[in-house]
Amino acid sequence: MSAFYFFYGITFVLVCMVAVCVSVCAYLVSHRTSYLTVSAFFFFDMLESAIVFLDEYQGSKMMADILSSQFPMTHPITKLVLSIGIMASMWAFALAIVNKTSRLHMLVPCIVFSAFEAMSLVLQPDSIKQLAFYALRSLFMFVAFGMIFVCYRKSKPLARKSFYARYGRFLIVMAVLTVFVLIEDVRVLGLNIGRIEVIDYLYFAYGRNIPENIMSVVAAMYTVRAASRILSLRFSAPPTTSGTSAKQIAEVRFSAFCDQHDISAREREVLDLLLDGQDNRAIANELFISVGTVKSHVHTIFRKCGVSSRSELLQSFWAG
Repeated sequence: MSAFYFFYGITFVLVCMVAVCVSVCAYLVSHRTSYLTVSAFFFFDMLESAIVFLDEYQGSKMMADILSSQFPMTHPITKLVLSIGIMASMWAFALAIVNKTSRLHMLVPCIVFSAFEAMSLVLQPDSIKQLAFYALRSLFMFVAFGMIFVCYRKSKPLARKSFYARYGRFLIVMAVLTVFVLIEDVRVLGLNIGRIEVIDYLYFAYGRNIPENIMSVVAAMYTVRAASRILSLRFSAPPTTSGTSAKQIAEVRFSAFCDQHDISAREREVLDLLLDGQDNRAIANELFISVGTVKSHVHTIFRKCGVSSRSELLQSFWAG
C-alpha cells in the first residue's frame, strides 16, 4: 500500500467523520431531521471506507487476484448492511427535501433495493457480483434524484424556484457525479483489465469508487456549509437571562441574522414584518409599496436564507 493511497484513505474517513459530527450538532440545534439522515449517511459511508482501508492496509487483497481479474469481494454481508444504511439514509434525506413523511414512501423503495442488493451477492464471478452490487446503488441514486425532480415540478412556482435556488446546483453536481460513479464501476469491474502498468491503480481502485468518494466529499462540503449557518445563529444568540425579554433577544438576533445572510436595508424592513406574522398585503400597506414588490422581496429573502416557506424562515431565525 503506497503512501498516497494510505493518506487518501485516512483523509476520506476523517472527512466523513467531520461531516457526521457537524450534522449531529446542527440537528441538536435545529431539530431538523434532514441533518440526522445526513449524519447517518456519512456514518455508514465512513464505516464502509474504513473496511476498504483496513483491507488494503492489511494486504488481504492479493495482487494475484487482480492479475487474474477475479476481483474478490471481501466482507459481503457487512458491506450489504452498510450499503443498505447508506441508501436508506440518502432516501430519507430525499423524502425530507420533498416533505414526504409516509412510512410507505420510506419502506417500499428501501425494501426493494435491499432485496436486489442481497440477490446480487449470489452472482458469479466476483467481478460481476461487485459490478451488480455497486451499479444498483448508482441506479437507486438516480431514482432518488428523479423523485425529487418530479415532486418539485408539481409544486407551486414560488416553492419550486426557492427549492432550486437552495438545492438545484447541489443536485445537479450529485447527478453528474453519479454518472461517473456508474462509469467507473463498469470500467474497473466490468472490463477485463490486467495490464502490468495499471495494476497498482487497479489494486487500489477496484475496492472503492473514486467518483463516489468525490461525491461524498462534495456532499460533506455542502453539509458543513449549511450546518455552519445553523450553528452560527446558535452561537450568535444573546444570553437568555431572566431579565432579558423576547423582544430584546429578537433585536440582537435580527441584526446577526441579517448580517449572516446579507439582507439589504429594504429587505430587513420586509423581514421584520414577516417575522411579525404580517401577510404580503399588510406589509405592502405598511411600507407603501405594491404587493408584487413585497413578493419579490420575500422571494429574495427566502433564497438568501435557504428556506422555502415562512414557517421555515421562522424556524431558521429562532434556531437554537
